[in-house]
Amino acid sequence: MAEGPDDAIEQLISIVRKGPPGAIVEDVDIEYEEPKNEFNDFAILY
Repeated sequence: MAEGPDDAIEQLISIVRKGPPGAIVEDVDIEYEEPKNEFNDFAILY
């Protein structure tokens, strides 16, 4: 799930469709909804 400006979301979708080096992305499901403004930040936890 992601929220943000349209251009940033489109860029994210493009990156996800490509995937990381060596990956084969077969499908990406996208559903658009009204933003809920429930996110304040972003983090990747290992």
